[in-house]
Formats: sequence, structure tokens, C-alpha cells
Amino acid sequence: MSIYLLRHGETIYQTEKKGLIYPLKESIESIGLTLNGRKMIEAVIPKIREASIDIIYASDFKRTRETAEIISKELKIECVFTDQLRDVNLGVYQGKPKELFYADCPNFLKDFNTRPLGGESLNDVKIRMVNFINNLDNTKNSLIISHGEPLWLLFNPDENGKKENYISLGEFRKL
Repeated sequence: MSIYLLRHGETIYQTEKKGLIYPLKESIESIGLTLNGRKMIEAVIPKIREASIDIIYASDFKRTRETAEIISKELKIECVFTDQLRDVNLGVYQGKPKELFYADCPNFLKDFNTRPLGGESLNDVKIRMVNFINNLDNTKNSLIISHGEPLWLLFNPDENGKKENYISLGEFRKL
């Protein structure tokens, strides 16, 4: 079994709404990929094809669902959507300016136990992601489609995480 990771393609929150945190409800229902985001995913399909993926698991947010559906349609691979692969829940800061969040939680990316009001700490997310990975069918090559911080946490066991381990939009990588 091999596990591969893919971050979703570009959304308007990487372009015109770059300074805002994704609102939770809209993340699930309506924030999909931009045209450029779709092209990013189409461009990585040949690498995914070479990996002989048996099954795709993706966050149930619209941007990751669309990413998975583009790949599934092209490669005829089953998709499973789950809330276990969601982005970090930042609680009361969802939909708010990033600068407000980082002013109130300046050590969020350094202290994995920092938990915003109503949200998750990075340790919470890491546990969620690792538990999901540990329960995969070990006879299948799996593709995990998720978000920046949750995927980054799989490569960083502690607060000394390296920024170079951060997965870019549309980047495909073996775990």
C-alpha cells in the first residue's frame, strides 16, 4: 500500500479573498475551484495515473470534492468524501480577516496546542488526520485530498515543523 497526498486547486480565497479565512458553511456548500484551480488539477492527473491509485478519499468541502471529482471522472476511481479530512476549524474566526486571527492567536502555527474559541488546535487536526490514515485499507493505493495545514501536519510531528514541508495548491506528493 502507498498513500499519496494532494492539496485542492486554487479558489477565490487564494486570489481575490486572500486576506480572509474560509467561512465554514460556504466551504462545505459553495466555495469551489477557480478555472485556474481546475487547470492545476488537470495538469497533475498524469502523475496520479502513474501512481496506480485504487481509491480517493477527500474532505467533504466543495473545493476538495471538485478536485476529487475531476480526477475520478478522468481516471475512473471511486471517491469517498469525509469530514475527517477537513481543513482546520478556526471557530469564531471562520470568515474573518486572517490578520484578526493571527493578532489574537499569534503562536497558532508554533504552539500546536493553541485552540481558537470554538475551533481546533493543530494537535487536534493532527490526531484526526493520523487516525484517518491509520484506518485505511492497507491493500490499496490511496489518494488523500485535503487542505494545506492538515496535509502539512502529516509531515511535521511537532511544533518544529518545516515550512518547506507545506504542500502547495494542486501539489501531489507521496506520504
